Order: sequence, then structure tokens, then C-alpha cells
Amino acid sequence: MARNPRSLFQAVHERLTTASTDVLQYHGFVEDHYPDVVLSNGSARPHAQLHRIAQRMRAAGVRTEVFDGSNWPSVGATKNPQARYTRRIGGRFYHMEHQPRVRDDVRLRSAMVEAVAAELG
Repeated sequence: MARNPRSLFQAVHERLTTASTDVLQYHGFVEDHYPDVVLSNGSARPHAQLHRIAQRMRAAGVRTEVFDGSNWPSVGATKNPQARYTRRIGGRFYHMEHQPRVRDDVRLRSAMVEAVAAELG
């Protein structure tokens, strides 16, 4: 659904999103040799808030990296129409891919949520 530019999901996204909107999508993945969390805005040019969230997550013990166009391309959200739309109108898009280690551990999951809340709060 998130990858279909002609879905009801996309239509609602476009109706609700403005240039001042922060859009946050949580996703899960399983990939050997990847960090616990990969953050992206769907492009090769991540915004500064993604790097600050990554720093907060790392400080809490969550192995986190930011997609920059070359590393971890399978979870970079480059085909995500919500990311494209949000960036095009000037909003901020936060795409977060989580390994099972984070999803299954209450402490790590909480640290991840707190890192995002502290930055976007």
C-alpha cells in the first residue's frame, strides 16, 4: 500500500500533508549485515533531523544508520510515494526500518520512540 501512488492511502496522505507536516513511517525488515535501524527521507540527501535521531538512538544502544543513497538501498524508501510527495511540498519525511532485535525488545523499542519524540517533540 505504501508504494502505490494511486491508492486511497496515498490520497489521504496528500489530503492531510502540508509543508509544515512531519511524516513518520515505521517499517520492519530482516536483513543480515544491516544495522538495527535504518533512517531515511526517501532520497540520497537526508535532512539533519535524521542524523540527530540516529545519534540519539546510538546513545541509547540502538545500532542506527542513515541512508545516504549508497548504503542499505533496499530499505532507503526511494520508491515511497509519500516520501516523494512530502519532500516535493516542503514537508519532512522520516522513514524508519527496524530489525526484529528492536521490534522484539521493549527497552530498545522504547529508546527508539524516545529518540524520535525528543527530536520531533
